[in-house]
Amino acid sequence: MARKVGQIVRRGSCTWLVRVYTGRDLETKKRTYLNQTIHGGLRDAQAHLNNMLGERDRGRRLDSSKQTLNQYLDRWLELCAKPRLRAKSLKDYEGLLRRYVRPELGPKALASISAFDIQTLYGDLLGRSLSARSIRYTHAVLRSALKQATRWNLVLVKPGRLS
Repeated sequence: MARKVGQIVRRGSCTWLVRVYTGRDLETKKRTYLNQTIHGGLRDAQAHLNNMLGERDRGRRLDSSKQTLNQYLDRWLELCAKPRLRAKSLKDYEGLLRRYVRPELGPKALASISAFDIQTLYGDLLGRSLSARSIRYTHAVLRSALKQATRWNLVLVKPGRLS
C-alpha cells in the first residue's frame, strides 16, 4: 500500500493546513513535511495540494518558494552574470536591479511573482518618466534572470513568459 504523500487538515472555519511529505531527514531519519496554511474553502486547499504535488513530481524543490527575489538575484548575479559580463556591464545590471526591480519586487517570494506584478512594475517605471531605453534594459536583465530561474527549476514557468 502506498503512503499518502499529501494531506489537508482543517484548522478553522476557512483555514486549512496543507502538508506534503518531502522525504526523510538524512541525519535523524525522521519524516519531513512542508506545511502551508491556506485561507479559503476546501477546494482552494485541494487545488493548492495538487499544485504542490505537481511541482514536486516535476522535480521542483518545494522549499524554494521561500526564497525571495532579492536572494535569487544576488545568487544569479554571482553565478551567472559575473562570469560572462565585463565589470562595467555587471555594474549596470546591479544598478538597474537596485534602482528599479528590488524596491518593488525584491521582498516577494520568487515563486509567487506573476506576470501582473511585472507589468505593474513596468507601468510604475513609465509613470516615473523613465526613458523607454531604461525600461527595455531593465526588462532584458529581469528576463535573463527569470529565464535562468526556470532552468534551475526554481519556478515552473517564467512569469508572463517574458520573451
